Amino acid sequence: MIDFDDRLTPQLRRRMSELIGYCQDNKADAIGLACSVYAPVLDSARDLVDVPSVSSYGPVMADAVAAGPRVGLIASVPATMRNSEYYLKLAAEEAGKSVEPHLCLAEDLIPDAG
Repeated sequence: MIDFDDRLTPQLRRRMSELIGYCQDNKADAIGLACSVYAPVLDSARDLVDVPSVSSYGPVMADAVAAGPRVGLIASVPATMRNSEYYLKLAAEEAGKSVEPHLCLAEDLIPDAG
């Protein structure tokens, strides 16, 4: 991913924010971002657009909290693991429940393209 570097860089955040604005400017009825790395961008962009916007984290984490309290999280990159744990705990807080995240970083899930 361009400009990722195991974190959401300002350049990547700006590009994704511009894409969200482009969607609104071109009359999108809704905006959905599925990549876990973009959830923080969508959080801040919701204040910039009038189009309903959703990250894949919302419904997934709400379902995990409802099924919990022990929730396993598997990610192939550290940034996704950090974001997943954050959004899981946020969903639990919003639901008034507690969760026990069990984290598994599996960097070997996706082989190097090199």
